[in-house]
Amino acid sequence: MDIEEVVNALMEMAEDDWVGLGFISNDVAEVLGAEESEANLELTLLVVRELLKRGLLAGDSPAFTDHFNPWSHQNADAICSFIRREWEKRDGPPDWGDAPWFAQLRFCKASHA
Repeated sequence: MDIEEVVNALMEMAEDDWVGLGFISNDVAEVLGAEESEANLELTLLVVRELLKRGLLAGDSPAFTDHFNPWSHQNADAICSFIRREWEKRDGPPDWGDAPWFAQLRFCKASHA
C-alpha cells in the first residue's frame, strides 16, 4: 500500500467519524512500515497535508470536548509545525487523545455568532 491508499482509507473513515492523529500515525507505521519515530513523523506529516488538501479540518481532541471544534487557522504549514513540536516534546508518536484530530465540515459545531 502507498500513501495514496492510506489517505483514501482515512478519508473513508472521515465519512463517519473524526480521525485522530494517533490513527494516522498508526496507519503509517502498520501499513507503510514506518515504525521508526522520525520516518513515521515525516510520512504522517505528508498524510496530514493531503487530508487537509482534501478538505478535512484540524481541530481539538475529543478528549476535551464532545463536539468537533476546528482550529481557527487551517494553514497546513502551521498545523504540521504544531504536530512536529508536540511529537518532539513527547519524544515519539501521539497517543489516542493527542491533537490535532481531523473531521469534515459537517462534524463541526455550528456557530451561533
